[in-house]
Amino acid sequence: NVKKLEPLSPPTDGERIDMVYLDVWEREVDAYEDDKLINEDIGIETCVRLKREWVVRVAENLSDEGGLKEHIKNEYLKDDLIFPPDHVYYPLALLKRTATQNVISEDDIIKDLRHIVAANGQSPTQSAQAADALSITG
Repeated sequence: NVKKLEPLSPPTDGERIDMVYLDVWEREVDAYEDDKLINEDIGIETCVRLKREWVVRVAENLSDEGGLKEHIKNEYLKDDLIFPPDHVYYPLALLKRTATQNVISEDDIIKDLRHIVAANGQSPTQSAQAADALSITG
């Protein structure tokens, strides 16, 4: 009962801030999906396993990390879906979108929201920039 991924839409006029976030959950896999879970000696399913699934989603017109949970609840309630308590959400980036542009271009501003810090105290982006391994424009 996971919400389907919708196509991105540009703002109708002016600019809009959209939040990109990760939706992660685990689901049960049984013998109907994976026949290797059937014990060949006795011919029945003897276990199930968990499979981690994920999808990257975009919350349009959302620029505040604190509003992500409320946005997700509203999206699921809007479509008569059950708010999945077993999902984990993680903000990835903010996109500053411009009207009538379907493609996110280098003119659009992308703000990294990942809170990952390496042992050296730098984010992966900072480490890559220091090593001159990644070019960031905008």
